[in-house]
Amino acid sequence: MNEIILQNINGEILANSREIAERFGKEHKTVIRNIENLVAQNCATKNLYTLSSYINRGKSYKEYLMNRDGFSLLVMGFTGKEALEWKLKYIEAFNKMEDVIKQQTVKALPTTYKEALQQLLEQVEQNELLLTENERLEPLAKFAEHVTESSDAIDIGDFSKIVKNEVIDIGRNRLFEWLRNKEILMKDNVPYQRYVDNNWFKVIETTKETTYGTKCFSKTLITGRGQVRILEKLRKEFIDKDIKLQ
Repeated sequence: MNEIILQNINGEILANSREIAERFGKEHKTVIRNIENLVAQNCATKNLYTLSSYINRGKSYKEYLMNRDGFSLLVMGFTGKEALEWKLKYIEAFNKMEDVIKQQTVKALPTTYKEALQQLLEQVEQNELLLTENERLEPLAKFAEHVTESSDAIDIGDFSKIVKNEVIDIGRNRLFEWLRNKEILMKDNVPYQRYVDNNWFKVIETTKETTYGTKCFSKTLITGRGQVRILEKLRKEFIDKDIKLQ
């Protein structure tokens, strides 16, 4: 694959350490080590690299994003004919994306009263859309403020009651089914590990006395963060969709 993929994040053009490793024929762990050595040698280079992560087969691994200066510093020591060709391709890709961003951000000043009035009307419409969006999200924001900082986690049955209070008509069993369909819970209603790692759920081990002795079983609880994220997804599917259809 010869295409150079760069990311535009808040107007900053960034390259990815995984793709650099692939293009230049390096192991990703070697590229990561080179980046971390650069940062360790001089703290001024810290702003050139941003630690990020990616998911592969359900596990999270680290990677780095870097701006143009970070890229140039990293590949400075990469030698060989192919390395030189990739350096030139990356430079060209950075230049092209910079030109695109400049064209997108440069907005011509109005030259006539009609153009000025049109720009003013467009700005008013944008402000009205933002106001409508803020009003739509206000209930979710209040809910988030209430539970995100809470250390309490609740079971899915109790959460289904909260969901019903948010005017989302989905009971406990349908909620379990929905979570499985969204691949948040597995078939046995245990959350996928990535959602546990992201602090959406807690899985606790409990015991119960039976006529056959003490039995151990797992219980899934939803954290405050998980309640906010799941409710947000439910609102988008069951409330916002209805609003768009009206």
